Amino acid sequence: MTPNEIRKGDRVTLRDGTTATVLDNKRGAIRMIEVPALFGPAGMTDMGSSYVSDWARGPDGERVTFPPALQQKLDRIRAAGF
Repeated sequence: MTPNEIRKGDRVTLRDGTTATVLDNKRGAIRMIEVPALFGPAGMTDMGSSYVSDWARGPDGERVTFPPALQQKLDRIRAAGF
């Protein structure tokens, strides 16, 4: 499953084991997600942008794979130190 196949409302698992909800239908290397808050009362959430390279599993538990063009872009981002 590629990141472009994941739609708004789908839940993904990040590489650190956290489950996040996707908040947009965009394509590319950066997507908006919502995650449980680390600090604050239970049930609070934080939202922000995330590189799709931080995603490990898609909504059905399938591994997230990257097309060659997107993988090259992610490699350049990682080489720049982000």
